[in-house]
Amino acid sequence: MGVLRHASAGILAWLIAGIVLPRVHTGRHHSVDYAGSLWLVAGLVALLLGVTWGGTTYAWRSWQELVLFGVAACCSSCSSSPSAARRSR
Repeated sequence: MGVLRHASAGILAWLIAGIVLPRVHTGRHHSVDYAGSLWLVAGLVALLLGVTWGGTTYAWRSWQELVLFGVAACCSSCSSSPSAARRSR
């Protein structure tokens, strides 16, 4: 019963915040960088798999771990490349 009471209070808080707080409009068109998001997710998945499997499933210096960390580094550099920042302007 306590969970429902807190959940309804949270929903009420979101509704009040949506009504009371002003909306900010910048007048600029915004777009989502789908390619950058995909590279970021791929890099994070590879990094988390490498950290999770390291030392338990595979040895830290095994080729599987090195490949996962290499993929994570490459995906990270692709998702934060300067050309992607120039395209978003």
